Amino acid sequence: MIARSRLTFAMLACLAGGLCLNTISHAMISSVQITPAQPTDQDTITFSVAGGFPDACWHSQDFHFTQTSPTEFAADVFGVDTWQPGMVCLQIIVNYGYLASFGPLNPGNYTILITEYPQSEREPWPDISTLIFNVQESLPPAEISLIPTSLDFGIVQLGHDSVRTLTIRNVGGELLTVTNTTTPIGFATLFELPLTIAADSSLTDSVQFSPTADQPYGGNLVILSNASTSPTLVPLSGVAGEPSFSDDAFPKTPEDIFLDQSYPNPFNFSTTVSFSLPRNTPARLAVHDVLGREVRVLADENFAPGEHRILFDGSDLPSGIYFTRLQSGEFVAAQKLLLLK
Repeated sequence: MIARSRLTFAMLACLAGGLCLNTISHAMISSVQITPAQPTDQDTITFSVAGGFPDACWHSQDFHFTQTSPTEFAADVFGVDTWQPGMVCLQIIVNYGYLASFGPLNPGNYTILITEYPQSEREPWPDISTLIFNVQESLPPAEISLIPTSLDFGIVQLGHDSVRTLTIRNVGGELLTVTNTTTPIGFATLFELPLTIAADSSLTDSVQFSPTADQPYGGNLVILSNASTSPTLVPLSGVAGEPSFSDDAFPKTPEDIFLDQSYPNPFNFSTTVSFSLPRNTPARLAVHDVLGREVRVLADENFAPGEHRILFDGSDLPSGIYFTRLQSGEFVAAQKLLLLK
């Protein structure tokens, strides 16, 4: 059903200031437009029409704006010519302007037929113009979804950095724009701001932990955006110092480097990749497609001895076969993944 129009009128008819040369020879419509230019089904629309009459014997008399059908409107401008045979009319252009507000309207195409009626013996024919516009469906606001919802960096040695990936997904309708981020002491985002993410799309970026004192670190990564829930908080945590192998996070030190099968596998959107290191060593964990192309770097840093788990978010990748590849020095291992959507 077409929304009931709410019409208001404002007459802006006036005389151009001072005497001037006649620049038009007949009554004419000079401008028609709507505001906003690209309305949605939530907008009130303002229509405006402007024009002029050729001399001072003309008077702008009236304006009517009506809805003639579910998708058509009529805007009628009436001017009266007081000229009579033998009269001399001053060469003053009589300008007019009218406004009408209406809507909201349902999505679709609409037409406004604008007619200027001169009501004159000198000029019996009306001037006609047509304005066609489209009303678009309004989109739901941008909304943020995070994978993971928090980042725990575990134990990182002083003077070393640890990097974790964070996937920001736009689960709303409008374009998501991330304008700023703030982090607690010891943490930093590697985002290139501003970030723009289309609807139903995601972007994966990195957060870095760089401890400078032998102590625990924590706080919230604050993400500012145009999402209705902004600011978005991501809990961050990490500990500086030598790794403690009795800690629950590292129950044992493995004897060899080992890349475990990811779980779940097959997976839909995300899976956890597990691997073990026997000593403090640099390691690179990446994801490749079946052609061997690297599609994601999950980690590239120094790791403490023990077991490690990293979340892989494949929501922005097509379904298919992928491989996780772990490299540490001369050691290389791979495991097959099956992404199903």
